[in-house]
Amino acid sequence: ISLKMLSHRLVYDKASLAWFQREADLIESFECPNIVRMFGRFQAFHSFFIVMEFCDGITLERVVRLNGPLGQDDFRRAFGQIASAVLYAHQCKVVHRDIKPVNVMLNFDGMLKLMDFGLAKPLRDRHSGAELDTDSHIVGTPRYMAPEQLKGREVTEVADYFALGCMAYKMLTGDSLFVEHDVNKLRALHDHWRVPDFATQRPNFGPEICELLTGCLQRRRSKRFCDLAKYAAWAAPLEVTRIL
Repeated sequence: ISLKMLSHRLVYDKASLAWFQREADLIESFECPNIVRMFGRFQAFHSFFIVMEFCDGITLERVVRLNGPLGQDDFRRAFGQIASAVLYAHQCKVVHRDIKPVNVMLNFDGMLKLMDFGLAKPLRDRHSGAELDTDSHIVGTPRYMAPEQLKGREVTEVADYFALGCMAYKMLTGDSLFVEHDVNKLRALHDHWRVPDFATQRPNFGPEICELLTGCLQRRRSKRFCDLAKYAAWAAPLEVTRIL
């Protein structure tokens, strides 16, 4: 097992404690092979702890940094596992809001685990945790955030689709789709964002992968789509000894 501890400097910060407890509330009943499991929680040493499943591998971010982009067969296996995790979370009425390669672990058995639901939000009740989700709180990692998320608007499942598209691009190319870090500059960029013609610009991508990227990366959430059940069918363990 592993332990996630609330920093001592945040123990008496009501908002930080609420975020920490909400993460535990959201994931304590999760049972998905591609989501890091929670086994319990406790208070000790003047702080709060969540007991988590131990992951023995490295983050997907580090996999790409060390070894470059994934081949398309490995990408399909890996993305399928991630899609399975996100589909499960959405079926549990939870949106992750911080999907990115550093929040996915590749274990040495070839299984990927989505982790860190610290910014996750319940969808079953729009007023649940309302004090944590006001427009003044722009939460997430800007380069992976959907346009509506960057602007502090209501976030639904389709915000996760945009993050999945950004992550898929990183997995396939080794590069970030958006290199800017500044929130205001990213907002301006998204105001004029048009999805690239991946079939032309990346002719090595297969048609299903182009379809995935194009669907996920639509600026307008009403046009954004991602058939998670379809992509979850791609899931298979990776041959870690060949990749790492």
